[in-house]
Amino acid sequence: MATPEQTQYFVGWGTLSLVNAGLAQGKSRSGLLWFIFSLLLGPLATLLIVVLPPVDDARRRPDFLRFRNELKAIARRHDERGLMRMVDPQIRMSFGDNNGIENFGTLVHGGFGQPAAQFWSDFARVLDLGGTLSDAGDAFVAPYVYSTWPDRYDAFACAAVIGTNVRVREGPGRSERIVTSVTHAIVRLHPSPQIEWNAVELANGRRGYILSRYLYGPTRWRAFFSYDEGRWRMNTFVAGD
Repeated sequence: MATPEQTQYFVGWGTLSLVNAGLAQGKSRSGLLWFIFSLLLGPLATLLIVVLPPVDDARRRPDFLRFRNELKAIARRHDERGLMRMVDPQIRMSFGDNNGIENFGTLVHGGFGQPAAQFWSDFARVLDLGGTLSDAGDAFVAPYVYSTWPDRYDAFACAAVIGTNVRVREGPGRSERIVTSVTHAIVRLHPSPQIEWNAVELANGRRGYILSRYLYGPTRWRAFFSYDEGRWRMNTFVAGD
């Protein structure tokens, strides 16, 4: 006969399996399969679910892939004139009135409190982080961190690790001890004493520090593209919520 401690253990394990099944269904995976998987692996299965793997649908539309490659070349050259030819005249870049191609030009030049060099860096990063194509094939949203972000995770309090085997250190510095490594994990953010490093909490509750360049949140810069009248244009470049 099972002791009370054993009963609590089995109940907890079963509850965790049900939670994992729900998480899996939320990511369009088989709930039954992950329930069985969780019965075998328990907490390890939870860690396997709390990831955000890269997605890039651009190859489904070769013409969009060519368009994006041209945008990447424009970003490398800091070619403002070339960029403006690829942008919708009514481009949205805020949730207020600062929209349209003239205001977008101000942003590119370094307006709205952002230096010009920062714009090109942010824009290139959005283009490098994949994205998803609409079912109709006439719209693309980048980066994948935004377009595939699970609703159950706080978009302001969490971020995605955008790399494989990214080191988590005990403190904010390269000389600090490595406590573990993560691949495309979703982590919770905590205040950090240094801009270069982010304090994070992993799914298992372990805390540490990750270099900021390996993290990207869904409320950071993202871009929307649409196909209309025989050509692709960028119609939105926005950050925040």
